[in-house]
Amino acid sequence: MEAPVGRGQRLPAAPFLWGSAALGYFALGPYFITRTARTERVALDDLGWASRNIFENRIFGIALSAIALSIPFTSDLFNCDIPATIAGYQDLASSSRFVSVASLDITIMSLIGANLVKEDSIRRGWEDKSTALLIASIFLPVITPCLYLAARPSLKEE
Repeated sequence: MEAPVGRGQRLPAAPFLWGSAALGYFALGPYFITRTARTERVALDDLGWASRNIFENRIFGIALSAIALSIPFTSDLFNCDIPATIAGYQDLASSSRFVSVASLDITIMSLIGANLVKEDSIRRGWEDKSTALLIASIFLPVITPCLYLAARPSLKEE
């Protein structure tokens, strides 16, 4: 069963999603360019097994949030020389097309993710929080969506 918000889209999401594992936005781009935003409410009964039992589970959101919040500690971010790291990144970005393209890919995917968080929050009745979630997702692109998955309102059963 496809996701209810995927019904009526011009293109099926699955091939683009699988391609994004290797190609990032370059695979997802055509899908997102042709995608229509959905605002109608979704019931828990409309979801497939994985969406209903895994992705809608608050424990899943909490686990992802814990992993996201551990990144600065496990990556040694607090012990690195930030100016030297930024200078090294600038050197890499100016000398390597791969680094430049990967950085652009990450930026575009983060902006799309922020927009999807906003769209989902509106669909779940958090219209008043949607703009704040969008801004927070732009400035903290990994942590905010994970925390949103842990805190968002549950879908209702029909």
